[in-house]
Amino acid sequence: MHLGLKHVYIGSMITFLLGAAVLESQYFGVYLQGQRVGYALYESNPIVFAGKSAERSHSLTVLKIGLIGSEVDMRIDSETITVANRPVRMKFVTSSAGRTQTVDARFSPTMVEANINNNGAASKTTIQLPKGAIVYDDPVTALQAHPGIVGKELSFYIFDPSSVALMKNRAFFGPKEDVDGVSIAPVIVEDPRLTTKVYLSSKGDIVKVGTSIGVEMKPLTKAEALAEIKESSTRPDLAEMTALRPSPSIRNPMNTRFLKLKLSAENLKTLASGDFQKIEKVGDGWVVSITQPEKVVSLAISACSKMQPSWLKASHLLPSDHPKMIALAKKIVGSQTNSAKAAEAIRSYVNSIMTPDAGIGILRDASEVLKTKVGVCRDYAILTATLCRAAKLPTKLVSGLVSFDGTFYYHAWVEVFTGSKWVPYDSIPNSPEFTATHVKLSEGNVDTAFAFTVLSGAKVEVLEQK
Repeated sequence: MHLGLKHVYIGSMITFLLGAAVLESQYFGVYLQGQRVGYALYESNPIVFAGKSAERSHSLTVLKIGLIGSEVDMRIDSETITVANRPVRMKFVTSSAGRTQTVDARFSPTMVEANINNNGAASKTTIQLPKGAIVYDDPVTALQAHPGIVGKELSFYIFDPSSVALMKNRAFFGPKEDVDGVSIAPVIVEDPRLTTKVYLSSKGDIVKVGTSIGVEMKPLTKAEALAEIKESSTRPDLAEMTALRPSPSIRNPMNTRFLKLKLSAENLKTLASGDFQKIEKVGDGWVVSITQPEKVVSLAISACSKMQPSWLKASHLLPSDHPKMIALAKKIVGSQTNSAKAAEAIRSYVNSIMTPDAGIGILRDASEVLKTKVGVCRDYAILTATLCRAAKLPTKLVSGLVSFDGTFYYHAWVEVFTGSKWVPYDSIPNSPEFTATHVKLSEGNVDTAFAFTVLSGAKVEVLEQK
């Protein structure tokens, strides 16, 4: 069973779309496939912060969506304080299915210091700001701070609380479009994950916001926004909305040893390669050749650790240095010293203890995943990566696509360095076999692996399959 990733940051993306751009309380409806699935509240007021005139903006987003037949309820509450149009503090509280992540970020001219509490697991992280970086809480705030953008473009960074990372954005005006009988030139905001169009009236009021995956926001009255959402027999399913159906269809995906595809998408500017995935830019797309791992040289764990020490470190949501994780990893691996066999033992263990649950809409620390033993593909991958690193196996998180019954869905797995190559391991299937229908989009720690591009207008052409 393959589980999607998109709802990890859908809520936070919606929160960022407008934020402090609203100078008074304003409500918006959130829609998927034309069906209202939630609402957003935005409000802003002047305050005094540390003896200086400041602006406090508050936003609340409530969502009810579907994912692979499960119901996902999310609530994102955020507060941003800005001084002279620059953030000094951002606080986000994201909750779903009884889980909560709180991110309290403090900004200085050179860095961001974030305190994180992920379901009781506390951690801290520091992000160095790129030289000359402009950081905003949302794209519209950036545009309002630079009214001369017409005919130009603006680059800036958005702070993402789900991955606790900075996302570089590019904003520019697109050609005019008809919106409810009015010709409007939308502001197009390109984020590494999604492309957003913000439609503003001549007075600067928000007319509509749309994303490349079909999420829309429209202004509503308070009564309209807070009105109970009518439950249909099924909620709009984000996984099905963003699934990719190749042509021709893939035959027997679970037995595929080699796959060559042409992947085209209007917002796919880069694509990860690897020891088992080769890429080539061809025309308007990418030709991707994927080979099933076979007969890979595997060295001792100690040798692999020395060759790739940076991928042993604990990081956000991956507490591989925690005594409990180290003790469990030792128990799973036992006396095994071969890196590939140790990695497979961990993969198999995670598969055996976990139960799929697509109703949890936030990223979770590996300790909470281990405690509850439920989750989606990203949770399986986070726990697998943490235990592998705790066992001194260099490991990366990976996000991408996988073919299930011939259709591509977003998915997550890991890659472990076994001495000569980075070998992929997927903890979702019962079988250790890793098929050639896994298409890698991004890799790394949480901040980079889960900042993958959600493809818009994508086409997948199968060129060769074995």
